Amino acid sequence: MKRARQWVANAIASLIKSDNVDLYVLVIGAGVYTVLGARGIASAQILSAVILACLATLAFSQLKMRRQVTAIARSSSPDPSSLFRTTFPDELIERRGRANTFLYIGVSMTRTVQTSKDDIKRILSNGGRVRVLLLDPTNEALVHAADQHNPTTLDVDRLSARIRTSLDELGFLRDSTRGSGVLEIRVAAFVPRLSMNGIDLESGDGLLCVQHYEHRPQGEPSPIFSLAPRDAFWFQRFAAEAERIWESGTPWPLPTSELVRRATLGFSEHFGPELTEGVKAARTLLVSGVARNGFVIDNYSTLEGILRGGAKLRFLLVDPASAAAQYAADRYYADREVTSVIPRIEQTLRLLRELTLIPELSGSLEVRLTTHPVAMGVVGIDVEQPTSMNSCLFLEYFSYRTGGELKFAVRPNDARTFGHLLNEAEELWESATVVPDSD
Repeated sequence: MKRARQWVANAIASLIKSDNVDLYVLVIGAGVYTVLGARGIASAQILSAVILACLATLAFSQLKMRRQVTAIARSSSPDPSSLFRTTFPDELIERRGRANTFLYIGVSMTRTVQTSKDDIKRILSNGGRVRVLLLDPTNEALVHAADQHNPTTLDVDRLSARIRTSLDELGFLRDSTRGSGVLEIRVAAFVPRLSMNGIDLESGDGLLCVQHYEHRPQGEPSPIFSLAPRDAFWFQRFAAEAERIWESGTPWPLPTSELVRRATLGFSEHFGPELTEGVKAARTLLVSGVARNGFVIDNYSTLEGILRGGAKLRFLLVDPASAAAQYAADRYYADREVTSVIPRIEQTLRLLRELTLIPELSGSLEVRLTTHPVAMGVVGIDVEQPTSMNSCLFLEYFSYRTGGELKFAVRPNDARTFGHLLNEAEELWESATVVPDSD
């Protein structure tokens, strides 16, 4: 009996505290007076008063329900500005520490590469995948454009150096963790409009932290905001953009084909790594010039390596015993004594002869001499295979009595120019004299 009374007391207390007490009172009151009215116990006046009371209670319930609906609507539609931050969320570091995959897109990664090294090592050690895309530090115009957004410009060389430092650090991490996870590095040929930290994007628990690259910010560029799969449309949209940016990047270090392609963009005073890397990858090589002493000395070990790998090499030099050597020396070498040119040709011939004596060579080396005072030096890489990605003509124009040669490069896609210059080099080769014992 005591337990029953306790239950009734608890039920009444719960009813009074309930948010729906008004509805309970309305239902009970309406039910009681409906029975009383049907049995004639309650008068018409009492029933009218009860009906009005029930209607008032119902109206009160409707007002309360509207307030609740409005509150729910507000809570489900938060202020958009509340999503934006001026700093990176603490969640980013915590999530990166236990990630399986990590995607970073940005300009230099100067700060992030230092703070995330241990996390990247852990991801790779566990067999995960890390992808990083930064600005191409070899593109001077691009680096200059990116630098203009900084609060105080650094200058192209300093920003380029920062990017290269990050790339070198990432390259070291990749080399030191080979055999475990995958670390992919790419560079962009455009200035990213935002940075992205993508963590486990392919999972249902992914996180994408986005930072807007503000123009000349006073502090940390902002806004910064985070998206998760629950954000459905916007998460998918930004994640898809991150993947498109990644796919448009170029692997780092730049492949030889890309270096060669860039070499054809104009005239320069010096050939960069595109020539060195092109020679390393050559299957066939045609070199012509007056002495080519510097080229052979600088690339001697490379020439030996590609000869061992089966490459076919052809060298065309000016005959040191001909009048052409004297003429070329007087015409082209403003900064050297005329008498030094012939010894340089002879030294090149000795070096090339030494290459032919290296045992177990699977390639071939042929040397010819011309009596024509060639006006242009040529390094032709895979010119017999114009469809090769590495096929290119590197050319040096020998100016009259002027120090330094104007350099440029031509690829097969410039069919007319490439064909014209290659035909000239081949004609000189065909008309030249074979040096005995050089093949």
